Amino acid sequence: MKKFGIWLIILINLGTLSLWILSKENLGLVLVRPYRSIAQIAGLLAATLSAIQFLLAARWKVVEKFFGGLDKVYRAHAYAGGLALIFMLNHPVALALNVLPSAPAALNYFWLSNNLSYNFGVLALYFMLLLLVLTLFVRLPYHIWKKTHTFLFVPQILILLHIIFINSDTSQYLALRIWMLSLSALGLLAYAYKKFLYPNLGYRHAYEIAGVKQLGSIIEINMLPLAKKINFLP
Repeated sequence: MKKFGIWLIILINLGTLSLWILSKENLGLVLVRPYRSIAQIAGLLAATLSAIQFLLAARWKVVEKFFGGLDKVYRAHAYAGGLALIFMLNHPVALALNVLPSAPAALNYFWLSNNLSYNFGVLALYFMLLLLVLTLFVRLPYHIWKKTHTFLFVPQILILLHIIFINSDTSQYLALRIWMLSLSALGLLAYAYKKFLYPNLGYRHAYEIAGVKQLGSIIEINMLPLAKKINFLP
């Protein structure tokens, strides 16, 4: 059961890849424009992993069982976010390579233009890049980091809008469109649950402090449950 969570993440991403393959009437065309194909795969996997990271952060008890503990869930959450960023970076790079040597066309994938659907993708990339760099590479004080981390819903909304408006496989193949929109929406719903509902609906256990000891630089607090105790494994 402890490894089921990892396999579930893999299966969800394989589902995305499978639907992308099914969206192609002629698989031979995939090799004709390889950079475009790489860009599409990278974009779809980035959106999939971005949604998964929100599902992993919602603190659902059943998800903890899939991974064998909340600490492992959050580790998977961090890896999903890091991989989402890598795929997001490769998405515009591959698209730019596909249109070279036209420099103006290549720049459209990295900067704002008059194409609304592209702009959503560009803004999502830079928001995600900023927030995940602060998470993965900058040692911010926890209270500051936590505030920046709450803004991860912004790139997720932009990803959803990018999927809705982009003229690509997600607009031309209904099954893929429903799959990607559903994943993105579920990610946002998981965020909304954790942000607004979990503080009131989350598990709570009443304890009393039975004793306090000073052990060198460590303060040891002994607590006794007043009702149902917390069920945990160290």
